[in-house]
Amino acid sequence: MGLETALLAADRGAHVVVADKDVAAAQAVAAEVQKIGGKEAAIAVAIDIRNRESILQALRETVSTYGGLDIIVNTAAVFSFVTGWPNHRYPVGADFRYQCDGQSSSR
Repeated sequence: MGLETALLAADRGAHVVVADKDVAAAQAVAAEVQKIGGKEAAIAVAIDIRNRESILQALRETVSTYGGLDIIVNTAAVFSFVTGWPNHRYPVGADFRYQCDGQSSSR
């Protein structure tokens, strides 16, 4: 979802900051965005959405590179599920709390 969102934004002329705990993955997505919009169209930054300082650092890098921030798209999530009835999927215990903590700490 994040890759497709980034590519769509680039196709529409946006500068894109790809933020991920996995910096190598973020760099790969940024490289794909740069194929559409050029070298200055994207950067990759490290982020842990459960850590406020990490969020602030990613924002600092964004503002330093592009001069500001217009839109944030958060596609971060934890996917660990059990199958329920009938073919529904429900988050499990600690994984669900981990996901909720990550989403709420970024506010």
